[in-house]
Amino acid sequence: MSHITLPVLLLLLLLPTTLSLPLPTFETWKQLYNKTYESEKEETLRRLIFEDNRQYVAEYGDKDSSLQLELGRFADLTHEEFLGAVEVAPGRKDTRSKFGGKLFAAEMGEEGTMTCELWTPNGSAAPSSIDWKTKGAVTGILMQTRQCPMNSYAIAALGAVTGQWYQKSGRRIAFSEQQVVDCSRRSGNFGCIYGTVGSTYGYIQGNGGIATRVNYPTTGPEGHCRTAVKLGPTVTGCRTVARGDEKAMKELVGMVGPVTAMLDISPRSIQFYRSGVYYEKFCHSPYASHHVLVTGYGTQYDRGLDRTVDYWLVKNSWGTGWGENGYMKIIRNYHNHCGIANSITVPYVDK
Repeated sequence: MSHITLPVLLLLLLLPTTLSLPLPTFETWKQLYNKTYESEKEETLRRLIFEDNRQYVAEYGDKDSSLQLELGRFADLTHEEFLGAVEVAPGRKDTRSKFGGKLFAAEMGEEGTMTCELWTPNGSAAPSSIDWKTKGAVTGILMQTRQCPMNSYAIAALGAVTGQWYQKSGRRIAFSEQQVVDCSRRSGNFGCIYGTVGSTYGYIQGNGGIATRVNYPTTGPEGHCRTAVKLGPTVTGCRTVARGDEKAMKELVGMVGPVTAMLDISPRSIQFYRSGVYYEKFCHSPYASHHVLVTGYGTQYDRGLDRTVDYWLVKNSWGTGWGENGYMKIIRNYHNHCGIANSITVPYVDK
């Protein structure tokens, strides 16, 4: 994790919180994120990319919203480099969701994947807003690394397992993403290359449980599968909602717990998201490819629109320095924006 120097931190603390932060210069940004480069040639290249991104952020802005962008930790990457660093398989479309009668196939149909039942609301009214993080059902923000950049499927799936286990046992436990990366290829995942939530649930069920992060620590890249570890809860099934059904999704989140979802992260603006309710005209539901955890929803006043806006609260895996301390708010009830309701799952867990 990069550290902000004391002079820069004091400057940030003195700025009014209601104003947008001024865009840093390249030199200031390097201090903020403790950036160094291997050669003068590399630094020159990164400076040029940074300046292009700086111009984009300066010119971007929907004047009718409170969405704010910033030059964060990805500011010296081209958008193509950013997508490669945080997991998008080039040209991959979200064709994983398939209906089958009253069942909904969880993402892909690999051997070992789990099929989720289509959840039907029981008529109980979901709360008008909820944040499972404040209820204690959500662990801290992780950061995907260059050693294993494409493991958001494991992070999201185990986030949902944590949420259900917390409600069942009263204990908030972080489970081992490393075990999923190392051990679930036979269930259809591909380690640090790609994977699905359905295959992760299938692996946990077939394995008889999942280890905690303490018992199977994170080492980074895919490694040798260690089987002699103490296992925690298992997954016995999962629930989903019809593709794009944000009403049912609200009831599932509100009454059952955090759910896995997928987002289209191809728009350039998401690379620099800082705060506000995210809406992007170039964000499209068919291209959802990045796994996240939806931990709540609500409504807030948007001073730009001068009206209230519904949003989903999304836990990402790009570190606390991105977005609102690692989270983002994405517009809700707006045509399944960015594919947020394309592929929803939440597991049943048991000891």
